[in-house]
Amino acid sequence: MSGAIEAPVCVSVPNKVDRTLNMSIIFAIFVQTAGALLWAGAAAARLQSLESHAEDARDVNERLARIETQITMTRQSMDRIEGRLDHQINGGGQ
Repeated sequence: MSGAIEAPVCVSVPNKVDRTLNMSIIFAIFVQTAGALLWAGAAAARLQSLESHAEDARDVNERLARIETQITMTRQSMDRIEGRLDHQINGGGQ
């Protein structure tokens, strides 16, 4: 032992391994990107479906409001008619 520090021996990695790792990383990024694009497309389709249903519900709500108003007016008319009939039946019409 001479007391000198020996330099570590570097083992060179063959070029084939580097190329395989690079291709694996590129392939993994490609698969993840494709998955993200598919997910985004499905999310857009779901959003479009929900917007369509909301638009349909808005039309139904407007029609329902009109029908409720008509029913209220019909009840008021029936109350007036019943009042007149009661008045006539009870001797008010003589």
